[in-house]
Amino acid sequence: MSPEYYYLRIASEQQHPINMDKVLCLGDPINAPPNQTAENQCQRDMYNTHSASDIGIVYRAPIDRRHKTRLQICGLLLPCSWLFCKSQQYFESTYAQVHENRIEWNNPGLQINWFDGNDYCCSACSTPDKVKVFYMDNNITSYQVRPTICWPLFTHCSCCPTCCDLCGDGVLIYGNKPIPCWVLGFLTCNVTCCRTWDIVQGLVSGDDFIDICVQQKERLAENSKSTPPGPKPKDMLVPRGK
Repeated sequence: MSPEYYYLRIASEQQHPINMDKVLCLGDPINAPPNQTAENQCQRDMYNTHSASDIGIVYRAPIDRRHKTRLQICGLLLPCSWLFCKSQQYFESTYAQVHENRIEWNNPGLQINWFDGNDYCCSACSTPDKVKVFYMDNNITSYQVRPTICWPLFTHCSCCPTCCDLCGDGVLIYGNKPIPCWVLGFLTCNVTCCRTWDIVQGLVSGDDFIDICVQQKERLAENSKSTPPGPKPKDMLVPRGK
């Protein structure tokens, strides 16, 4: 490379710098506006709540007392988990809620990693929370159903996903993955590639929880049709028919 060409190339790059993020289809982080979470103007609209200072809870699902019995049974089967001795603390820490823009629940007693010694130690000394949050625009919140034997297909693949509801109702939330994931799942006989899912367990009424999720998603869909979209509805909801 000649010196003249080298200096001409440097001068050209200084006048018109190459933005690799644009080349790699990563957007324009230099000129893009910031994600203004403090001002309730996030680029991801689902993060924008009715009020910038709080997130409205539209439903608090009652947790069934049978869920405590389940924790005690698991504690007897696995003494090193400390679940039996601390079943009341774990039961009090369990909740399932529908917020104005997301589904959130905490079920620490059933989310202990039995193969991790640290979880045992933490259970003995404290009651560690393990909160899960899925926003309403997330693919996993597309459907909410009562799970049964290996149903819906390609999700839990269990004969008894909720202990036949003997320990409280369960609600399975799930969404379909893209078509290439389905192709990969069938080619590798790995059905977990087809759908993303999770189960909310220990509820007094799974049907009520499903109904509230549907109501809130309907309100969000109706709200998004306005121009400009209004604030997300956050009034408390009641299951239909009650």
